[in-house]
Amino acid sequence: MTDQKPPIHLPLKPTLHPHAPPWLGPLNHRRQVDRAWLTAAILITLSNGCFFGYRGMWIMLLSVVATAAIYSLFRIRSWLAPKHRPVDSISNAVTQALLLGAMLPMTTSVTSALLGGAVLGVCLPWSGRSHRIRIPPCVLALMLSWAISLALGGSSVADHLPNQSDSVPTAVLRCEQVFRGDVYDAHQSVRYTPWWEDLSEVHHAGQSHDAIGRWWPYLIFLKEQKRILEHPTMLTHMMASGELPRIEELLIGCVPGLLGATSQGLLICLGLYLMYRRLSWWSMPIVTLLGGLGTLLAMPIRATPHWTAVYWLLLDMPMAVWLTYLGYFFLTSPMILIAFILAPAAAPISTHGRLVYCLFVGSLTVVVQWFFPIPTLVFTGVLLGGLFSPLLDYLHPGPGRTIVSNPVALRQ
Repeated sequence: MTDQKPPIHLPLKPTLHPHAPPWLGPLNHRRQVDRAWLTAAILITLSNGCFFGYRGMWIMLLSVVATAAIYSLFRIRSWLAPKHRPVDSISNAVTQALLLGAMLPMTTSVTSALLGGAVLGVCLPWSGRSHRIRIPPCVLALMLSWAISLALGGSSVADHLPNQSDSVPTAVLRCEQVFRGDVYDAHQSVRYTPWWEDLSEVHHAGQSHDAIGRWWPYLIFLKEQKRILEHPTMLTHMMASGELPRIEELLIGCVPGLLGATSQGLLICLGLYLMYRRLSWWSMPIVTLLGGLGTLLAMPIRATPHWTAVYWLLLDMPMAVWLTYLGYFFLTSPMILIAFILAPAAAPISTHGRLVYCLFVGSLTVVVQWFFPIPTLVFTGVLLGGLFSPLLDYLHPGPGRTIVSNPVALRQ
């Protein structure tokens, strides 16, 4: 009898490809990648349902349905013509649709959600991590659908800039009505008490309401980000009056805003989860935030009677004031969503390329937010960063500082 060798079991954890350069790091199987990203997208969707109820979930579901309807046409084409077989899985299409819904504001109409999902279904076969155009499909679909709505609506970009007439109160569900309440059933007056302390809703006309009226903190800060630097006491008054929510509320997510990007604490935890699954790197969010911080400090602002940089105005403020300003600047904007979730989805494969990519994304995000304060345009950094990401694959300190001849083939 001959001794039989025990069967060899392939490891389930990410392993280093034997023929890959050492700077690529551990590689994941596609099923592991899809499962991890889908888990993150589902948790973001649940946070949307927690604070915006079934109406927020309905907007995200519409984007998923529209994406599946259009993308299924490309799948049918691949069955009829095997040469045009798509490289993206169904789970990746669902993940991108959920991320697209997470970037839509809570005031999005049904038509906009369907349009965004349809555009995403068209973008999936041409953009993404497995394609030469490495822009995240959800970001590309968001920008294209916004441009289409802008063109069909006959309005200009200046009409989308925040002004005093945009101060329309929105709402979040009360503590007792999470997941099951109607976010449109809100009290007409805006409540300034903390979300967790508002346990006894004041009855209006003999009826209680499911939601609490609140201002959208991102729009408020976009309008006042320069005036606060000129008048530092304005930030204290806005916090004391409740016009700006508490930092704890921003971390929990009980504030109006983008459907899946209000809970900054959850986004940070999901970013750490993606790092644990080797789908992101610890340096990416740090470099992105540092790049945005350095760009913000260098932004020009007119301080009577001359121009100066933001750094010099912050230097004249007490430490508590400028730390609070920086906290609101980054926590009210989608910067955490970009740094921890969206940026890793289009990152280059080389270490040096990732650093340049993150600096570019963080800096451009702050520049757009400073000069063009439009909520949708803040994702321009990820859009252009993903466009130039394949070129950054060549920035690596390989053995003898050689250049990868075909980084696309290595990635595949």
